[in-house]
Amino acid sequence: MKEFIPETVEDILTWMTPKGVNNSKFFESPQSWAKLRHEAVTAATAMGWLQEYKDLLRFFILVAPHRATKNVIAVLDEKFENRI
Repeated sequence: MKEFIPETVEDILTWMTPKGVNNSKFFESPQSWAKLRHEAVTAATAMGWLQEYKDLLRFFILVAPHRATKNVIAVLDEKFENRI
């Protein structure tokens, strides 16, 4: 799994960011289903401030799909709304 993490959190809403970190991660083999579910449910809380921009975010990832990180998708995923 690869992810670019901008230096400032607000830069997730920009097209290009000059500073940040490339983060790479391998899943465990075998991977715990409970651990994967926990990561998915807690991902939206890491970007809680994006909740207020949810309507804009739906369209933003259409024009900037490279910004559709697991945290952004977790905010948009309505299944997880009740668990946050």
